[in-house]
Amino acid sequence: MRRKFYRNPHFWYIIAIMLIGTLVFYSAYIPYLDTVFPQTPFHFIRYSTYRILSIIPVAYAAFAFKKKGGIITTVFISLGLLPRALFLSDQGIEATIETFAFFFIGLLVTWLIHRQQLMTQQLQISEERYRGL
Repeated sequence: MRRKFYRNPHFWYIIAIMLIGTLVFYSAYIPYLDTVFPQTPFHFIRYSTYRILSIIPVAYAAFAFKKKGGIITTVFISLGLLPRALFLSDQGIEATIETFAFFFIGLLVTWLIHRQQLMTQQLQISEERYRGL
């Protein structure tokens, strides 16, 4: 019988990475967390860095759960980034553009990992055929 995805430890690692990232990303808006993660003088650069680092769970999900996992993770992270971009940021247009850019980069990273996995699989099949000769 197929194992359920929620029984896979990789699923919980990805969720933990996403939750920690969300807490750090929104720390300025959560009481008491703003003291744990102090604001830098360049808020926009700080948020840009978190958006870029959000690729880590996308890549992890794409490796662990294939293309479907990468796409789902990209969508969830993008939805998590939208509230700040649309409602909380004083640089809303730039933050929204970065959020959409993250979405497309997440899909691109997922696709590239998927293509690499297919190529690796084809090489393994070819190697097995060669050894069979």
